[in-house]
Amino acid sequence: METYFLDTCAIIEIIQGNNRYQKYLDKDIILSKFNIIELSFYFLKVNSNKEFMKEKIKYFNQYIINDEEITLETIEEANEFKLKHLKEKLSYFDCLGYIISKNKGIKFVTQDGQFKNKDKNVVEFIEKK
Repeated sequence: METYFLDTCAIIEIIQGNNRYQKYLDKDIILSKFNIIELSFYFLKVNSNKEFMKEKIKYFNQYIINDEEITLETIEEANEFKLKHLKEKLSYFDCLGYIISKNKGIKFVTQDGQFKNKDKNVVEFIEKK
């Protein structure tokens, strides 16, 4: 089965029922703890119901990769990628997700336009509508 790393925007689109993201519900997905941090902040920002927020965070928590998978080398590589694309103001968490995806040979799913023209072997870009 195919595995995908979802950025936080992709997770939010799934929660909101966006049909363009439904196919990922039948796939293996992975996330980092940093996605959960961003997701939690998103819910707080939009004043979501705390019980709903806890339910969704608990659900997506099961897909978090082990801390051991985010090595010092992975962090260094993410920082180098961010530095290389500094003018694009990429989020650190997205750079980390991109590098994890690249190193695992899986797709990084995002709607972030800054990744639209990145390596097509790594990025699965979904246009915003």
